[in-house]
Amino acid sequence: MQEIFDRQARERNEQLEADVKAVLGTAAGRRVLMSLLAKGGVWSRLGCADGDAMRLAYASGRRDAGADLLGFCNRAAQPLVGLAMQENNERVRKWNEELDARRAQLDEQQRKGDRR
Repeated sequence: MQEIFDRQARERNEQLEADVKAVLGTAAGRRVLMSLLAKGGVWSRLGCADGDAMRLAYASGRRDAGADLLGFCNRAAQPLVGLAMQENNERVRKWNEELDARRAQLDEQQRKGDRR
């Protein structure tokens, strides 16, 4: 009986790894992964300034789930996780450039307004 359980567990894990590779093989799948990791707070500092232990426990659980997802994806398809991170960094860089350009534009308008 244990042999059957072990074989079934291996088959499930192999299928899940193949599914993760297939999903992360698409740009949409990589964007979803990065969004889930960010929403899970994987790269955020845990802290609770107001001392709310329940909120801290909730955030910690979310972060742990995100870390588990990242760990599994790294084991199944590390090169694709790396690609997802590169693509995400490029998106964020472009967004930041757009914001910086708009801030510079607003600063220039402010300076012109101050001269009047």
